[in-house]
Amino acid sequence: MITNYIAQENTRLNLEEVKQFKTNLLSKPFQFNIDLTGRCNINPPCVFCTVKSDGYAYNALDISAVDAYSDFLSRCEVVNDCSFGEPLTHPDFFKLAQKVSGSGQRFTFSTNGLLLTPQRADILVAAGENIAFSISINAATAETYHKLTGQGFDRVIENTKYFTDKYKDKWGHNPYLLASFIVMKVNRNEVGDFLKLTHSLGISQINLRHLFDMPETRPRDDFGYEFIYRDEMLTSEEYESIGNSSKTLARQLGINLIIHWESGSAMNSLAVPGVNIPCFFPWKFLFVQEHTKNVFMCCYSNAAVGSVKTNSLDQVWNNEIMMEVRNSLGSGKIPEFCRTHGLYCPLVIKAA
Repeated sequence: MITNYIAQENTRLNLEEVKQFKTNLLSKPFQFNIDLTGRCNINPPCVFCTVKSDGYAYNALDISAVDAYSDFLSRCEVVNDCSFGEPLTHPDFFKLAQKVSGSGQRFTFSTNGLLLTPQRADILVAAGENIAFSISINAATAETYHKLTGQGFDRVIENTKYFTDKYKDKWGHNPYLLASFIVMKVNRNEVGDFLKLTHSLGISQINLRHLFDMPETRPRDDFGYEFIYRDEMLTSEEYESIGNSSKTLARQLGINLIIHWESGSAMNSLAVPGVNIPCFFPWKFLFVQEHTKNVFMCCYSNAAVGSVKTNSLDQVWNNEIMMEVRNSLGSGKIPEFCRTHGLYCPLVIKAA
């Protein structure tokens, strides 16, 4: 595996600054996120997808946009393509993957897996051990998968198995691959089977997610199943029960399970042992929404902390909002900015 010593040194400095509760940082974030396309290969979109009705259907952006941030992101250990569309539809996606992984940084992304053909899988395998990604499947049967996506379940499973087999043959271990499952009324009885299925495919981590409390959306019936968003949401007691049974099964299977509706679970990957800060996102994470040029400090916020139209990333990284948020969190408080704009944040929800 290629090592990037500049990124490693930045991570070391970042850790020191976190431990000292620094608010104006010399270090850059551990993870840098960018979105490069709003186009998806599933059309009409998945019945639970809400972003396609909110303007996130823009065409693939020129990959050279990333070069504008090269000085900043070259110090980040993880570069993540978190496109609102399907990353594998981008014509230059593999150029970016090869460039980042070849520099010794981890390149990550999320995909629905339908375009992960053997040809594309071979390119990703050859790109090296710094490639990691998540596959959103959300079902354990062909019937449920079709209700949600209108697509063929077997194709996703076959694509996933091909990739994991090829990766293990070349590198001698399972890939850094995650499987994502949004738990809803339509698929709640398939969670256990999903854990067993994905474990059999050599997937190292399972992410169980939930539907957010969104404004009322129109019912969907594109694939023969009437999907009413609010009716598909489970109660907190139901989610708790599913979470408990899933954790028991995950321990038996020996897999890593993250349950996103449990307060703080999605934040634990950024946590620093022995440092009592409620959230580490403002120290370790930054997201440039390239099609708007807005910059966000976490995946839960609905408001930007700045814009690269008017400021450099370095200026946004240490602007007044970011330093105030770090100051509040360093004092053990939930920042006012988060209370106002982090409506889906587990910490904000718990404190409400």
